[in-house]
Amino acid sequence: MRSRGLCVFVLLIVAAASGNGFAAASTPLPCGVYTGTIGAYAVVAEFCVAIPTRGGPALPGTVSGSYYYRKAGVSIDLNCSPQSDGTIRLDELVESHKSFSLVPSTDVWRVRARGDRIEGTWCHACAPGGDAASVDVRLVRIGALSSHPDDDDNDLYHQETLAYPLSRSGTHAAAGGITYVTVSDERYGVKTLELTSFPNERARLAANRVLALDLRNDRTNAFDCLGDARTSPSGSGYFAQTLTPSLVTVNLISLDERLTYFCGGPYPTTDDSRPITLDMRSGTVLAWTKALSPDAQHRLLRRYSHLVKHTGCDLGATALQEGGFQFWLTAAGLAVRPEFPHVIAVCNIVAVIPYAEARALFSPGYRALLP
Repeated sequence: MRSRGLCVFVLLIVAAASGNGFAAASTPLPCGVYTGTIGAYAVVAEFCVAIPTRGGPALPGTVSGSYYYRKAGVSIDLNCSPQSDGTIRLDELVESHKSFSLVPSTDVWRVRARGDRIEGTWCHACAPGGDAASVDVRLVRIGALSSHPDDDDNDLYHQETLAYPLSRSGTHAAAGGITYVTVSDERYGVKTLELTSFPNERARLAANRVLALDLRNDRTNAFDCLGDARTSPSGSGYFAQTLTPSLVTVNLISLDERLTYFCGGPYPTTDDSRPITLDMRSGTVLAWTKALSPDAQHRLLRRYSHLVKHTGCDLGATALQEGGFQFWLTAAGLAVRPEFPHVIAVCNIVAVIPYAEARALFSPGYRALLP
């Protein structure tokens, strides 16, 4: 969660306090989003960003920027501190296990701004006053900061992580002249399908747009999650996805997507279900409120309770009604899973209702689409 602040203000305040003409000797970092390299590695950075912290960093100023290596895609917070020689020191921040606040690590930048360029050195595990292990920093400003920092779609810093190339693997075939490949971002292990051939070209293109947007959301969520986890007391996190094409036909495509992640909060999230079902008449997301008959919910309450009775997770109709259901389709039937809160998520058990029975739960106009 970022709010806009100005590193230049920090520099000017320090200069005024010192009364030694420091402002004239220092060039503040121009606000914006930058791309370039640290040593041989491609990076993206943003400056003039104030990130709220628990207790704040130990050095003067505030968290005034962040950056990430394109190949890793994990954001690292930076603290701006002006130096008497006219350079700007940027300390990479980590969470202190003692104070539960962000403190400087041993990775340090020393840079100067020259117009839209930032140049200097980066040092890993620096000894005080020494730069023996330093490599060059070379950055060029590519654009302004977003005026809506919580809007990832219009945030250039986030958009640049989406520029990382996706990989395509495997060609799978299904009945009816359908072929598809797996498209993935290997940094985060998230993936989706891309239809390469389908009888209805317009539906194919529409479906690929929906699936590409879902992958984009997973990539952005993984970027935010792992960045948050890095500055949490744990110091690290994880983000994992499984994706199973549970049904692929000329009428319907259903994907069983599950996410497991830890972003540095009080507890991890396990087996977060995000199923997607596409109506391939149009290539759009299936509207379950239309696909299921008006009385389907009532009938499902009783049927689901019966199917999971042996598990000890029959929590009753009231709990099921409050949480609601998720649906997707498999070769065997309609998959049904409740959406209980985290404290009883262990009871989010999947039950599959065979099509011979499930067909009656669908509205007449949708029954013909089922296998």
